Amino acid sequence: MHNEDYSLKNSYKRKKFKIFVKDDLKCCYCGITAKRLQDLTLDPVVPRKLGGTNSYSNLLTSCRKCNSKKSDLLLTDFIDKYDIKITPRINEFL
Repeated sequence: MHNEDYSLKNSYKRKKFKIFVKDDLKCCYCGITAKRLQDLTLDPVVPRKLGGTNSYSNLLTSCRKCNSKKSDLLLTDFIDKYDIKITPRINEFL
């Protein structure tokens, strides 16, 4: 079981890193470029609480501040509430 846990953890880290690179190490909401990977998180566009998944097609890069503000809001509600600029990456989810 230990090896399976390790494999799953590494698989998630690889997925996370690939998405960070796809998003140029920038928060897709505010555009800030991270100085450290620890400053970034993956954000499910459709929150898991509302049926979203951890698949590539539902995840984008977010800084911790934006991720906290978005919480379990739908993307459209978050954009409206915080006047987020629609970037090409965000547009993929609208």
